[in-house]
Amino acid sequence: RAEPEPATAPVAVPERWDPLVQRARMELAAYDLDGARRDADEAVRRGGGAGALEVAGWVAYYERNLDEALRCAEAAVGVAVEEERRASCLTLAGRIRHSRGDLSTSEEHLEAAVGSPVPGVRATGEVWLGALRVHQGRPREALELSVRGAVDAAVMRHPFVIPHSLSSRVYALGIQGRVAEAMVVLDTWETVIEDLGPTGRRFGAVLDNFSAWILGAIGRLHDADARSRSALARAGRFSEPRHHALLDLALAAIEREDAVMAKAWLAQLEVPPDEAGAMAWHQRQRAWLLEGRIALLEGDAELASDRAERTGADAARRGVPRARLQADVLGHLAQVAQGNMPDAAAVDLTLDGLDELAVLEGWRFTARLAAATERGNLWAGAEGRAARLVAACGAEAERTAEWIESELTRLGRPRA
Repeated sequence: RAEPEPATAPVAVPERWDPLVQRARMELAAYDLDGARRDADEAVRRGGGAGALEVAGWVAYYERNLDEALRCAEAAVGVAVEEERRASCLTLAGRIRHSRGDLSTSEEHLEAAVGSPVPGVRATGEVWLGALRVHQGRPREALELSVRGAVDAAVMRHPFVIPHSLSSRVYALGIQGRVAEAMVVLDTWETVIEDLGPTGRRFGAVLDNFSAWILGAIGRLHDADARSRSALARAGRFSEPRHHALLDLALAAIEREDAVMAKAWLAQLEVPPDEAGAMAWHQRQRAWLLEGRIALLEGDAELASDRAERTGADAARRGVPRARLQADVLGHLAQVAQGNMPDAAAVDLTLDGLDELAVLEGWRFTARLAAATERGNLWAGAEGRAARLVAACGAEAERTAEWIESELTRLGRPRA
């Protein structure tokens, strides 16, 4: 009897050229989402394969329909023959996974995508891998990726890649305390979103968020509040910049020790579930940290400790060391408020982490721990961190130094 023929996989057939898919791509690049959605949906209905699914997925992503975007992206990865198409869909799936807080799966997708030989696909992957690296506590790598990925706007496949690159740069520079460089990027960002027209205007409120963060960290408090209020006005239907504006305004009230106003700002916050995307998990971590700070102002050390533990556990699970570090600071302060002196070695370990992941805020965190623990040597650490921040402030250095000096005195630094 003849042996049966071994089973073989179907022969891969290259994707056929589809005028509907090509037109949808051009419409997406021009931010004509209605036209792109119409043509992409029709191409999918006709069995357009990975190419149709790819463009349909990107359209759904820009329209904030993340369930549909992820479904299209992962379906396209499964049937894609061309490496370019597969890498583009891995980029999309990686971005959505990051947005929903699944950082490990996002990393797998984006690391695979940046191996693409196609410049536009590789560059998009690099920009969004850079955004992921910021949250993973790797700001230097994030900066390198976001700069390299957006070298030439002409090769970008999607209208939002350049603004996303700039936001990652500001975030990475801010974490490292490189204020003067961050402010240059903010100025560039302002120009870019003007040049992008309607596409760019979507990023106006996000630019306000990052500007408020940098300005507030160097003592330009009035300007920071104005940018946060501008973000509230410009956010429109996009919840993420509105929520970060509320969080920034609450933080500013906490620094003024105004718990009532801080709670009023937070009361307007409605963080969606992780599945909604918009980095809801990151917003929630910020809100928990601020609730803990408010609890300390109101003398509720138990609630502050709960928020520190909750944030720390969530940050550790997702792999977000900056939030875990901030939770550790809050936890140490809550311990003191409960009458328990935190372990000195644990406090020192936390302070060491500030120099890598929280340079903008590090001097203030150190000063608060110095005042709470009555460890006089920590004041020298606060002053040293403040001096390093001032040195990176460029034209803002003198004004920032004066403000920090007054803040250290207010926070309880002993007189010389």
